[in-house]
Amino acid sequence: MGKLRFGVIGLGMMGKIYSRVVANLPEAELVSVCDIIPGRAAELARELGVAGYAGTDYQAMLRQHPDLDGVYVTTSDPQHLAPVMAALDAGMHVCVEKPLALSVEEGEQMVARARAVGKKLMVGHTLRFQPQFLAMREAVLRGDIGHLLHFFARRNNPSTVRDRLGDRVSVVFFLGVHDIDMMLWTAQQPVLRAFAKAVRRGSGNVDDSILSILTFADGTLAMVENSWGMPDVTGRPQRFHFEVAGTGGVIEVYGQEQGIGIYRPDAAIFPGTLWLPEVHGRLTGVYHDQVAHFVDCIREDRTPACTGEEGLEAVRVASAIMRSLREGREVAV
Repeated sequence: MGKLRFGVIGLGMMGKIYSRVVANLPEAELVSVCDIIPGRAAELARELGVAGYAGTDYQAMLRQHPDLDGVYVTTSDPQHLAPVMAALDAGMHVCVEKPLALSVEEGEQMVARARAVGKKLMVGHTLRFQPQFLAMREAVLRGDIGHLLHFFARRNNPSTVRDRLGDRVSVVFFLGVHDIDMMLWTAQQPVLRAFAKAVRRGSGNVDDSILSILTFADGTLAMVENSWGMPDVTGRPQRFHFEVAGTGGVIEVYGQEQGIGIYRPDAAIFPGTLWLPEVHGRLTGVYHDQVAHFVDCIREDRTPACTGEEGLEAVRVASAIMRSLREGREVAV
């Protein structure tokens, strides 16, 4: 089998990462990229030597390259539905950046269409490729800590991220959905109820901090802490933390640890060694492994590590959290 051919729709931070990784994979060929901002598409296309499509014209990209094997959809979170459906209808497998959707209804449409056309739909839940979380899950499934009691997850960003994104997405969908997916995947059972409280301190129409309590089918509890209302400070604030407690032990995952810190009088710098480090001229790390996994799933006809159905379950829980905030009570998922 020759190289598989891919396109990328949406060239923000994640789209650029996906594009560069695909372009560096020996078993894949990056054919085309598309972004709503014309200059962005043209610049990356020139850099990588591929075809570039500007504006919302991903339909033209799909028509011009009907032999694409797969498409990575990395558009803004509210804009996943149309390009995912178009790529599936064009007969291509699709990997869509998390979250699958911002509503259960749109997520269900994508999952149903992928089933109808017989194509793979993968959701880019990156924690499923992070070694620390894989080791945690394997220990839980082995029974190393007995029966589950509760999860705790902290995933916070500084207010600069909130200000950049505005009100187009909630912090629960932007950050919390990572850990919600990992909890669902680890517990191997659904969340039945959700209760959440929020606080707003900024001037925009968006919650700065949301604390959520989830109840799983067997009574296991989870607390999810998400905030992007805090200042971007120097030092070593523990913005990411994941813990699972059982009757026979506790597991802690320090998700932000990079193994190196550079401290200066005016700043603390933590070079990235986990997500996409370059090692002797080759891109490696979590993002590389996630992008390459989708290629392998197509080549070897394997089920993706996170299917559309699994991504939809995280959307159901996140949507219930938002409904709890609106209604001021615990709600069913």
